[in-house]
Amino acid sequence: PPEAAEDGEPRPGRHPLEGSARNPSPRPLLDSRDLWGVPPLTPDGHVYQSEPQLRPGWRKNRRSLDGEIVGVDLNRNYSYLWGYDEEGSSSEPLSETYRGLAPFSEAASDAIRRLVERQDFTLALSYHSFGRLVLFPWGYTRDSVTPDHARFSTMADSMVRDNGYRPGNAYTGAIYLTNGVWDDFMYGELYGAKEHRTMAFTVELNAGTEGGFWPPEDLIEPTCAAMWTLNLYALRVAGELDAVLPPAAPVLLAAQNAADPRRIEMRWSGPRGTTPVDFYEVCEIAP
Repeated sequence: PPEAAEDGEPRPGRHPLEGSARNPSPRPLLDSRDLWGVPPLTPDGHVYQSEPQLRPGWRKNRRSLDGEIVGVDLNRNYSYLWGYDEEGSSSEPLSETYRGLAPFSEAASDAIRRLVERQDFTLALSYHSFGRLVLFPWGYTRDSVTPDHARFSTMADSMVRDNGYRPGNAYTGAIYLTNGVWDDFMYGELYGAKEHRTMAFTVELNAGTEGGFWPPEDLIEPTCAAMWTLNLYALRVAGELDAVLPPAAPVLLAAQNAADPRRIEMRWSGPRGTTPVDFYEVCEIAP
């Protein structure tokens, strides 16, 4: 197992949960969170792609249609705006982004649906390859953002602080259009049936020059290291999503003293909310 070294990156040796001098153990966070892990959803496609002559190749499962194996892109098979257009997914079975015959037509995506409908997830991460991206809804449109766009953007910016990944969505130009995708479903479809929306992010690991869809084994540890801060941040804020955004600006009242114009009396009221204000600073700007 890796070690949490002085720089915060995993190293062979001690387990990262033991912490280090500069980076306390995240175990208290783990003890206060319910974490769920899901294995790869396309084991059949993974096995098929493992044949050396096929790399970097196959991104779908091994679904057959009319006796021919065509495969379905599971990340186009979710119900939220499934089949919205032909740019964000495809109805053509031989396309890399074939969305299937219907939402949740595939056993793996349907298993995810049944899991997330039973559980009230606050934050969710899905790992893909490739692109060095941290993506969030919406994927289906370039013309609008979610009601939580500011919170999504703030969280994604924090997630990429140490790894240099690009945060964003179709609206910001970080990614091409996608529909029927997992994070749009997690955030958009489940709302109404849940107490709160699930803040869902898709992480595209590594770059095309780092193996693309099939990165080499010697990238396993560097890739995990690149996710260290991201995962710890997600773990921390999952219990305090209302505190992600900065405090609102205070209400400021300023009045010049009539007897001595050099004196200005200032009063302000801080915002009432879940994000506390550490301090206010007043600066004088020379005319």
